Amino acid sequence: MEQHSKESTRVRLIEAAMVLFARNGLDGVSLRAVNQAAKAKNSGATHYHFKNRLGLIRAMVEHINTATPSEVDLILSSLPIGDDEQLKAIASFFSPVLVMRYLRPKGEDALGFLSQLLQSHDPNIQAIWEPVFGRGKKKDLQRIFDVFPNLDSIVIKRRLIYSTLNIVHGLANDSGLHRTMFGDLSMSDGPETLVDLLQYIRGGLAN
Repeated sequence: MEQHSKESTRVRLIEAAMVLFARNGLDGVSLRAVNQAAKAKNSGATHYHFKNRLGLIRAMVEHINTATPSEVDLILSSLPIGDDEQLKAIASFFSPVLVMRYLRPKGEDALGFLSQLLQSHDPNIQAIWEPVFGRGKKKDLQRIFDVFPNLDSIVIKRRLIYSTLNIVHGLANDSGLHRTMFGDLSMSDGPETLVDLLQYIRGGLAN
């Protein structure tokens, strides 16, 4: 029971921090603010569980990078892309982000936090998230190489980085599309919207 309570507190702290970091930036949130937002009974709970801000960020990164095979399959099987191998490869590569946005109850906050991570130039923070999000990507990256055989691998990697930045920031700030010069272009949760997103990424890779 005590272990369950500790784990429950830990998750509450992580989820509270997710909201705060997404809205206020990585440098705009104190451990005390996280503690208060999580309504932790112990005033030192955040320090107890994570030691410091970097420890908290490390735990948060691990928390959001946990797309299960069944979640990935659910995302991929929902897409009406037929035998389009390029779109399949792109969807597989970006599946953790898509799972985060469309299947997780606090997905927008997680993407907002991820957006803040990608914008950070702090080498300590980069050293936390780069290995985690690069984990398990070798197979997906090779698949991208295979379906875009006429592109240099360095060019593909560079364009994937650009695409990642654009997609994460775009999905994290989807509310900004409610009012545009073309009217309401906010994203729905339908599969057609996801295909549109994949087509956008393909255009960035291939052109």
